Amino acid sequence: MVKKFVKYILLVVAMASFGIVQAQESFKELFNDAEYYFFLKDYKEALPLYNKLYSLDSANSNIIYKIGLCYLNIPGLKEKAIPYLEKASQNISKWYREGYYREKNAPLDVLFYLGQAYEVNFQFDKALEAYKKFKEKIEVRDIFSLDYVNQQIKACEIANDYISRPITLKTEHLNLFKNTRKSCTYPVVSGDRQTMVFTVKEKFYTAVYYTKCVDGKWETPKNVTLDLRVEGELYTTSLNYSGDYLIIFVNEITSGNLYYSTIKDGKWQPVKKLPSPINSRDWETFASLSPDGKQLYFTSNRKGGYGGIDIYVSNLMPNGKWSEPVNLGPQINTAYNEESPILCPNGKTLYFASQGHNSMGGFDIFYSSKIGDGAWSVPTNVGYPFNTPDDEYFFFPVDSLTGYMPMVVENQSSIYEIYKVSIYPSIAKKIKLFGNVKLSDNADVKSDSITILVKDTSNNTVAMALPLNDGSYSVDIKPGTYKIFASSEFYIMDTLMLNIPLTYNQEKYPLDLNLRAKPTTNEEVIKFNYILFDFNSYELKREALFELEKIYKLMIDYPDLYIEVIGHTDSKGAPAVNLLLSARRANAVVEYLVNKGIDEKRFVVRGMGSMVSFAANTNPDGSDNPHGRKLNRRVSIRVFNPNKNIKIEYVDIPEHLKPQNQKYTIMLSPINDTISPELVKRIEKFFDFRLREFKIGSRSITCMGVYETKADAIQDLNTIIDLGATRAMLINEDEMQRFITALQKNVITQKTVFTILVATSEIPLTQDFFRGLYVTEEVGDDGIYRYYYGLFDSKEKASKMLENVNSMGYPNAILVKLNKR
Repeated sequence: MVKKFVKYILLVVAMASFGIVQAQESFKELFNDAEYYFFLKDYKEALPLYNKLYSLDSANSNIIYKIGLCYLNIPGLKEKAIPYLEKASQNISKWYREGYYREKNAPLDVLFYLGQAYEVNFQFDKALEAYKKFKEKIEVRDIFSLDYVNQQIKACEIANDYISRPITLKTEHLNLFKNTRKSCTYPVVSGDRQTMVFTVKEKFYTAVYYTKCVDGKWETPKNVTLDLRVEGELYTTSLNYSGDYLIIFVNEITSGNLYYSTIKDGKWQPVKKLPSPINSRDWETFASLSPDGKQLYFTSNRKGGYGGIDIYVSNLMPNGKWSEPVNLGPQINTAYNEESPILCPNGKTLYFASQGHNSMGGFDIFYSSKIGDGAWSVPTNVGYPFNTPDDEYFFFPVDSLTGYMPMVVENQSSIYEIYKVSIYPSIAKKIKLFGNVKLSDNADVKSDSITILVKDTSNNTVAMALPLNDGSYSVDIKPGTYKIFASSEFYIMDTLMLNIPLTYNQEKYPLDLNLRAKPTTNEEVIKFNYILFDFNSYELKREALFELEKIYKLMIDYPDLYIEVIGHTDSKGAPAVNLLLSARRANAVVEYLVNKGIDEKRFVVRGMGSMVSFAANTNPDGSDNPHGRKLNRRVSIRVFNPNKNIKIEYVDIPEHLKPQNQKYTIMLSPINDTISPELVKRIEKFFDFRLREFKIGSRSITCMGVYETKADAIQDLNTIIDLGATRAMLINEDEMQRFITALQKNVITQKTVFTILVATSEIPLTQDFFRGLYVTEEVGDDGIYRYYYGLFDSKEKASKMLENVNSMGYPNAILVKLNKR
């Protein structure tokens, strides 16, 4: 009897365990499906799957977070994101594992997206609170997110100002499909206004529709997708004047490219790829022809830009080819993304979308005027309600005040329809130009040291202002074209061209002025913000660590740079004590960077005590000046660059803004962890292919796969974790490459090392070509692509690895010696 009872208990336990395993597998499969659609940005498909997961585990903050993000990305449903993101933000983990089905916490990013949800729903005070919480919690090395969240905080403040002074709009719904609702975007119209082509999101594919204007009315649109012979994610971007030449964008996963089609015998022809130099290895997202067809304005994230996606222009040459593209410059392009550049029929006014400038949040529509030969005026925000705290990413102007744009249909989630929008400005006779003067070295503005001049096109001074001590300024002007610049003994700035049209209806025009410090020696000196300390302390504050991470990044990128670190104190205390304290402050900065791997020989350390006061320690009446003394408790940084040809720029692009031409890999463990050979063999046996390994000195990184999207990697990631690689993670291939390069440079600066030259090619090769190896690419002055594997501190180690590389199918691989720099 007892034996039967024991057997019964064991059976019940076994069945319960089997049920748990089955439930886990069911949850895992559902999770993988949901993540697949989520990472493909198909939020409408992902949402019901996450809701099913929520019904299985309603306390799972990761699932709650993903539901909130889905709502935040579905037009018309964004308000529903708030309660989910609020709830998820109560359970944040700094060890969050993206894509892991057993993850039950939310990432720190939930605070950023909560701020965004409040912002797009006009709850600006709550948005500011969420953004500030996010700022307080982000890692100091995450200078990318710091820059962007500061931009969003500024956007909330700008939005309030614009909403208080709305412009007048007239909108006309085109109602192109009489008996059905279709989501229509990217309407492009020919210069003669007789042809329109636009993009429609059908149930299972993206389509291109074409319509003609007859007797002032648009005919029923025709689906011409099959004629174009194109599929996948795509959208229309431009028509020529006569409406028989079409440009479209096609997302080809590994890159985005621009294609064109022409009409022949009344039928659109199969698309052809625009040739180089318009398309590149990078991401081209939009292109439009000038009214005369002789210029092409397009967007790309190719190297040499000012941020994420920049606007370029190319000229049609006599031989029918496009010239080498020219970046429109920092007047138009920002550290963020610019999109949808379209030149008005007048050939002078450029409309475009931007996440930078004085955006109300997300993408806003701006316009800029061409002044002279190649110069552009300061971009002007069209205003509210044309722009909102959400994304306005496309406007097709048919004149300077009228155009077509997609707008969300009220009470219809994810349904965009095409509207004709006309702007009716109430003309402002007098405009207050206002903003803040910002100095590159973070010094306080002194009102008597900087003069702001406003000049007309004949170079006559029409207005002048002195900034207040807080850096703010204002001056009254009339609509017109002006040159704006500031003069100072110690600072310089580039002249800004400002064009305020007669139709501008705002009473204010925001414009910040950025001045940079003049070099004080014959060397090229790059200044950073001062690093401030508390009284009688040399402990690094949180704010200082963000600045030091920028310096660390710079020193990794440029191993030839040397840093002078100068410590200072205020006037309180004995000179000998202050001299020692200032030296300790400078050494605290050096110690932080040395601990991160920078060679201490690259620093010059000086303690100046209170000898060089940047601000006044006392007031004019002799009383104590605490604010001045706070600024004097500092460390200043000077970076000396012996190579005059190096141009150093910071382009900090957060994850939220990166273009989609990213590839991903699965890193089996963090860089400082070791992974057992048995686990590697187990994973290789399960997947039946060799993992990739990259050696950096005594360290190694083991990765699996190259995935076009995160969606493709999710299932493999969770399988690898279940096989025993419990700390496996998804990582962007570009970030992996930068990480490896940084470690390489740090090793190279310290010793003579060897590497393996695996292959050379006249054309670029992808990582897929090098199965089992993780290579780095270098392009020589001869235009040849060279691919290297590993860094080894001895010739013996390198030679042994070379034998393995040769046996893997690379018989022509050779050793290369890299001498210490």
